[in-house]
Amino acid sequence: MLVLLDTTTIMSDPLCKGIAWRVLANAPSVWDVQIFVPEVVVVEAIAGYQRRLNDAVISIGNWEKKLATLLGLTNLTETIDTALKESAASYPAQLRDSLNELDAKILAPPDVDHMQLVQRATTRRRPCDEKGDGYRDTLNWLTVLALTSQHPEDQIVWVSDNSRDFGSDDGTELHEDLISDLAALGAEKRVRWIRTLADLVLTLAAEHTSEVPGNLKEIRTRLHEETLRTFISSQVLAVTAGVMLDPKRCGLPVVTSSAKVVAVGDPIEICFTVRGTAADNEAAVEFDLEASTSIEIEVPPGTSPDITGFYTAASFDAAGSTIQTTKQLKFRGLITLDRFDRPWVVN
Repeated sequence: MLVLLDTTTIMSDPLCKGIAWRVLANAPSVWDVQIFVPEVVVVEAIAGYQRRLNDAVISIGNWEKKLATLLGLTNLTETIDTALKESAASYPAQLRDSLNELDAKILAPPDVDHMQLVQRATTRRRPCDEKGDGYRDTLNWLTVLALTSQHPEDQIVWVSDNSRDFGSDDGTELHEDLISDLAALGAEKRVRWIRTLADLVLTLAAEHTSEVPGNLKEIRTRLHEETLRTFISSQVLAVTAGVMLDPKRCGLPVVTSSAKVVAVGDPIEICFTVRGTAADNEAAVEFDLEASTSIEIEVPPGTSPDITGFYTAASFDAAGSTIQTTKQLKFRGLITLDRFDRPWVVN
């Protein structure tokens, strides 16, 4: 599934810190979701954020003229003013870094003839309004259409709370002009419109789980655990082949001269415990699990250790010096999570 985000989606949480963003960050690996953001949206979001901060600077300036000196808070207002201006200046890089961390792909505006934009504006074709305004929204919609054409087999979701320009009169579905655009591509059943990021998360959860999704916190917890399980299976257990084992710690026969992992099955009885936080909103999570493990054991030639009670299965080579067997082993380690609760480092 391909998900495109509109400006309203970003401006509802411009620092991308909310639960919905954290769920979306984990969705690609579990729900097979790709995130896209039109370049026009990025530019609009940056300008909108900076306007908000500029309005705050003006408001504080007006308050300072009336009361700051009287209350002896001139230094405080200067500090706030400086912080707001610094935040406005740093936001462009901050937003792009956040989108990069989300593995979002930023899409350049589509290569369209200017007359196509003029034609839509003069005929008041949505997302242009009754005055013909809507240049940026039209570019965003044409970006949706371009992506739809480039990925003819994928389901696509346009996330926007701008029902005035994209929605029907009652705001329950896409405007008929936009449905007509999709029909021309044979994509009216592949492209959906969802209003908010929270609605998107609830929709995806309902489509990918057998249980009726609860609130965002429950979905985040469930998806987070599934993400950790997937990561541990693919990035931790899957790369243990060839790792040497301590025979005593693994409860192997005393005659064992060496032992190594051949393969590890899916984890069972897995437990996660947060052990602390690090810089940049990172966290360390300890995992503790059991998994069926295929082991190759070396014993002195001619030795036939009693395997009863140790293993679920075993086979010997011709010389009787190598045993291939399977046993339940415990694994424990630490995973470092990024600010979106995604694992990225294993110790």
